[in-house]
Amino acid sequence: MKKIEGFHNVDTVVTTLRTAIQNNEFSLMAARLDRQERDMASLIRAQQDAAFEESLKADQEKER
Repeated sequence: MKKIEGFHNVDTVVTTLRTAIQNNEFSLMAARLDRQERDMASLIRAQQDAAFEESLKADQEKER
């Protein structure tokens, strides 16, 4: 990570920021993909739990 201290012209700051963004783009994309995978796994788990609960409830109703 590069640190900018003191006063600089706008072009220098913009160039430094763009370089930092480019240098970290791959890591950011990887982190986003990881988060998407976790979110998808969580959603699937929730859907499976709901389906199981529904099936369990239906079975309990049949037994009555």
